[in-house]
Amino acid sequence: MKNLIKLNRRRWAVQLALTTGLALLFLAALLWGLRGVTPARADPGTLYVDGAGGSDIPACGTMAAPCQTISYTLNTRAGDGDEVRVAEGTYTETLDVRITVTLKGGYEATGWTRDIAAHPTIVDANGVDDSVFEIYSANVTMEGFTIQGANRSSWAGGIAIAGSTVVISGTAVRNNETSNMGGGVAIGGPSYVSLVLVNSTISDNVAGQGGGGVMIAGPDAHAQIANVVVEHNEADYGGGIAVRSGSSAFISNTHVISNTANNSGGGVGIWDSGPVVVMDNTVISDNYSYDLAGGVAMWEPGGAFTGTNLLIVDNRSYSATGGIGLVGGEVGGQLMNVTVSGNDSVTGSDGSDGADVSGLASGFPIVNSIFWGNGTDGANLGGSNLNVSYSDVQGGFAGTGNINADPLFIGSGDYHLGVGSPCIDKGTSAGAPTHDIEGTPRDAAPDMGAYEWTGFRIFLPLTLRIFGP
Repeated sequence: MKNLIKLNRRRWAVQLALTTGLALLFLAALLWGLRGVTPARADPGTLYVDGAGGSDIPACGTMAAPCQTISYTLNTRAGDGDEVRVAEGTYTETLDVRITVTLKGGYEATGWTRDIAAHPTIVDANGVDDSVFEIYSANVTMEGFTIQGANRSSWAGGIAIAGSTVVISGTAVRNNETSNMGGGVAIGGPSYVSLVLVNSTISDNVAGQGGGGVMIAGPDAHAQIANVVVEHNEADYGGGIAVRSGSSAFISNTHVISNTANNSGGGVGIWDSGPVVVMDNTVISDNYSYDLAGGVAMWEPGGAFTGTNLLIVDNRSYSATGGIGLVGGEVGGQLMNVTVSGNDSVTGSDGSDGADVSGLASGFPIVNSIFWGNGTDGANLGGSNLNVSYSDVQGGFAGTGNINADPLFIGSGDYHLGVGSPCIDKGTSAGAPTHDIEGTPRDAAPDMGAYEWTGFRIFLPLTLRIFGP
């Protein structure tokens, strides 16, 4: 009996040793297989990228040991909710973003303090056939970058956005090109997509079709653009900004200047299946189109355009309407406190150098506005089904409170009202904005046009902040 017990104990000891040995061998094999794999972090964190001093290794991303490239950081190290801070320098990359992430440029890589102007962070596609950023099915906040160098044969040059919610600020998108739509920034697709673009510059981008600077397309595409400079962009339609296919755009405190459309809509082009555009406190100047409207063009039925406190000046079209043309029929919306001056249609074939508006049968409202000094033939406001009131129209226009008198602009490109202007206090307060295009409070009896006269003032040149180097 004792011998049997001793034998069983020996067997149990052998079995335990074998089991333990196998477990240790399995653990060793598992650790060998997982070598180089960094455990996922449970909580969102902050990752650091320094192109000059970083290294793309599995443990990178700390302040002391940053990663070298943005792409490695996004694809290998980052997870949903992370923030990626990128040091100054030029990153020759194209980036595919499909997670919820915050991307921030403008850092120095010693103490990681931030100054976007002093530490420019440039992402450059270097001419490859790709967007610099492609953002799909993601929630992204991006600020403090210069995005450049795309030469894409398909949709979107600088930034392509689909099925995502994106906020872009303090960013320059420049010198990108596509043979399709959206040279600088393009949003669209069949599913919901939202863009908030603020405090940025979109410049010198080219699109072979629509939207040299910004393209907004699709029945569920929505954009808010505020305090943005859109300049020197080029496209077939909508040289600066294009809005189409049932999308919506809310544009405020923005300058759309010196853009070109080889067809229609030098500054802003709106068309196709009922897009809705609301624009206020915005300057549209010195844009050019070959066809309809150097400044703002809207064609094809079913859309709506509402403009308040707009300065539409010094735009040019070769063949039809220099300033603003809303001619698709069934156009909804209104114009309120708009100044349209200095625009020209070179051939004058449409009969209206300043504005040509064909509104709803009930009458497209134009209130508290000035149409003066457009072209050489005095064709300042034309169209059909208009309800014009409390406005100054050169050549006259039937309607309550309308006048036909020189508004006495300051002159030399300054469209503030001068001393003794007949437009002072001649507007209506009904529905009028509380402030003018510069934020000056309007009187109980507001002035006509984009500017409110408040007495003798010295007008300093408007300074635009350009983002990026």
